[in-house]
Amino acid sequence: MNGNFNIPSKVLIAPLDWGLGHATRCIPIIQSFLALGSEVVLAASGPQAQILKQQFPQLTLLPLPGYAVRYSKKGTTLALRLLLQAPRILKTIREEYLWLKQVQKIHQFKLIVSDNRFGLWHRAVPSIFITHQLQIQIPNSWLEKKIQRINYKYIQRFQQCWIPDSNEPSLAGNLSHPQVLPDVPMHYMGPISRMRKLDSTIQYKYCFLLSGPEPQRSILEKLILKQIDQLDANCLLIRGLPGAQQTLPANKNCTIVQHAATDELMQLLAASEYIVCRSGYTSLMELMAMQRKMILIPTPGQTEQQYLSDYFMQQGWGLVATQDNFDLSATLQAAAGFDYRFPTIPYFNTARLQELLSAINWHRH
Repeated sequence: MNGNFNIPSKVLIAPLDWGLGHATRCIPIIQSFLALGSEVVLAASGPQAQILKQQFPQLTLLPLPGYAVRYSKKGTTLALRLLLQAPRILKTIREEYLWLKQVQKIHQFKLIVSDNRFGLWHRAVPSIFITHQLQIQIPNSWLEKKIQRINYKYIQRFQQCWIPDSNEPSLAGNLSHPQVLPDVPMHYMGPISRMRKLDSTIQYKYCFLLSGPEPQRSILEKLILKQIDQLDANCLLIRGLPGAQQTLPANKNCTIVQHAATDELMQLLAASEYIVCRSGYTSLMELMAMQRKMILIPTPGQTEQQYLSDYFMQQGWGLVATQDNFDLSATLQAAAGFDYRFPTIPYFNTARLQELLSAINWHRH
């Protein structure tokens, strides 16, 4: 521990590799631990590792294989595709648990922070699980309850669960406020965002912000590129591909960016009037912090994104469009007439992290 008993001297932070959102939402958490004087070690691989290394070149990054979840090309077969990958996912959870036991002998962490990685808990070290998804959306209510029980069984191995949301207003709705909570201390940490509201001159009418696992990221990109020529407006396409070698041919009314690090991305988003993006929770938290007008296209078959996009539309926070039968011109026209609202929300910050740390039972271990 540091001079302040509640501040751990050495922390491991590891995000899930399901899209880029888990890694990017860890950035403010890492910054807050550093501000408090903790030594932070990161664990990730692939694009998630690239993003964290780009943001924190000075920090140790341990290679930790991810779950490598693949999506299906059709939304209707996604649930089956995920089910078929379940044995490998369970094997990865077991392997990361054993990996942590080994690296703990070397690094002697005082706190483990796992963003949705079920195997990263340790019997001898306070371990925190971060998730906004306590109620996993499944069309079948019997199956939903069964999956929730499995989800809670894993969460209850950790000492605490931190939820990146607030009570009022809630950005995640029922996902983070289920009727039954896991049987461990739960703390709503506030939504997390690398971004903040900037006053900026609008350069782009529409920004297309791509993210998420393949092949769905590429499918949406092709749909947008096919229709973008119809627009008589300055556009921006951010592909969300850190480290990608393959570029796209230049387009007369569209600036194309492979990937943008935090500060550049914030400037680009602030210079865009409308943001067309997936309804992944991290994207929503960041765009709400920036108070940007959103057009949300949920990933087909991903029930969480479908729920969030519908919930945001009900609140007046974003307009929803579907990827199937995607009509860009009609969607943008609908957005022009949509009454956008931006509530005041208390976001996660370093002071909030101090409160969360003071609630940990450091003596239990």
